[in-house]
Amino acid sequence: MPQSRLPICLAIAACCIAGVALTQNAVGQEPDTPTPAEMFGGMNMGSMYDQLVRVSLKMTDTYLDHLSKPETAKKIASCQKAHYNALIAEGFTDEQAFILVREAGSPLALTPKAGK
Repeated sequence: MPQSRLPICLAIAACCIAGVALTQNAVGQEPDTPTPAEMFGGMNMGSMYDQLVRVSLKMTDTYLDHLSKPETAKKIASCQKAHYNALIAEGFTDEQAFILVREAGSPLALTPKAGK
C-alpha cells in the first residue's frame, strides 16, 4: 500500500470502529428499524469490532515494518535534508533551518510535532 494512502486507511478504520461503538450504545431504536447487525447480514457487532481491530493492528504492523527498512530511512532522511537545504536557500540561518526541520517532525507524520 502506498505511504500516502495509509493514514487515510487508518482514519477510515478508526471511524468504522467509532461507528461500531456508537451503534452498540444506541438507545430507543424503533422496533421496525433494522439493527446494524441485521444490516450487515446478521453479523455480530462484537465480531465486527474484533475484525476491525485485527485489520487495524495488521495495517499498523505492516506500516512499522515498512518504516524499519533501511531504504525507507534513507528516503525520509533525503526528504528532511531537502527541506533543510531549501530553507537555507531561502535565507534561513543554519540554526533556524535546523529548528524548523526538527519541529516539523517526520514527513510521515499526520500532523507536525507541536512546539513547546
